[in-house]
Amino acid sequence: MVIVLLRGLMRDSRHWAGFEQRLRELGHKVICIDVPGSGKLAQQSSPIVLQDYCPALIAQIREQLAEIVSLDKQSELPALHIVGLSMGGMLATLLARQLESEWLQSQVAVQDTQQVTQNVALKVAKVSLLNSSAGNLSPWYQRFKITGLLSAFKRQLLSPAAKPERCQHWSWFERYTLQLTSVLHHQNAKIIGDWSQYRHDNKTSVVDGARQLLAAARFNAPQLTCPLQVIVGRDDKLVSTNCSENLSRFYSAELHVIDNAGHDVTLDKPREVAELLSG
Repeated sequence: MVIVLLRGLMRDSRHWAGFEQRLRELGHKVICIDVPGSGKLAQQSSPIVLQDYCPALIAQIREQLAEIVSLDKQSELPALHIVGLSMGGMLATLLARQLESEWLQSQVAVQDTQQVTQNVALKVAKVSLLNSSAGNLSPWYQRFKITGLLSAFKRQLLSPAAKPERCQHWSWFERYTLQLTSVLHHQNAKIIGDWSQYRHDNKTSVVDGARQLLAAARFNAPQLTCPLQVIVGRDDKLVSTNCSENLSRFYSAELHVIDNAGHDVTLDKPREVAELLSG
């Protein structure tokens, strides 16, 4: 099985902060992919409908599978465990639904490795949703907590001033984002510095960020047949934990609540999340 990692709004595969390596150390094969408008695909325009992100996601999965999987003369690709954080969770369900449909329609048996990665249907073994939500299950004010935004802004204003030599290259956006999404690392200088550098090197534009936000706001959870689990940080300031509870009921899935963890639950509690994904 291969774990596919999907980040959230205006984030990309660089923002896992070593979580992907932790999974690899546990023996998993891991693929990190980006959405149009972010990361390696920052030059592409972000669609305003989440379903339209799927072709780019599938193309990246197939490309990376060809690099990490030795198929020899096998006619099947390894099954996928799709893991999505926040908006990435929304995309994970849509991606799983499309791949489930393709798997049922066709299982092409070919020998050539390149042909396999291009033509054989991808099978989804499991989906894990981390601090995600859906418009048909939760009201907008639970999916996007205004009070959390204001609280994080206040914390940033009141936080001790950093030394000039350490913060001169910091992005105010990344400082604010970390205040909002992390409980344990909201003042972590290395993370703020790294993420500020990512933003300097290759950032999601304001327009594409708005398009991603619109697409996420319009998302409705689809029906799925594959196994699914829901993971939520109890201290999420951005999205209400009720959203994850509603997802778990909708999918009849097990709900795992992690204490002392915020919206970026893999950053705050990487060991606990990794264990749940490995189970």
